[in-house]
Amino acid sequence: EGYFNLGVTLPPLILYTLFAWSLIFKTDSVISLLRLDKGTTAISPETRFDRRTILITAILVIAGWMLVNETPEFFRHAVYYVQERRLYARMIRPDISYIAMSAFKILFALLLIIFSRQIAALIEKWGTRLPGRGRR
Repeated sequence: EGYFNLGVTLPPLILYTLFAWSLIFKTDSVISLLRLDKGTTAISPETRFDRRTILITAILVIAGWMLVNETPEFFRHAVYYVQERRLYARMIRPDISYIAMSAFKILFALLLIIFSRQIAALIEKWGTRLPGRGRR
């Protein structure tokens, strides 16, 4: 059974490794093989990002990550709390700290999303006051 599992798992692992390796290290050969450069001209797009835009994006990504991670945890802790209240009638007060901490993290993430522009402005303001950085 072990050899069968190894035989079933090893070919896709090798295939995915070769695929990732070719996409990362052999991009020129992939482009020429798929003829992706046919009929295109060389375009050099100029992109300029403002520091505030990057800060806002970073704050929104962090807040979204916190929200996505903590929302299921909040509901899990809430279900455990309700189960402890029902199953153990002797327990007068089940632990509510996990629910409170999850709720605090969700609230913090929502505040980061709502006030992302103000927080980015505050970070920019503090960044210019750091030692070794001049005013711009």
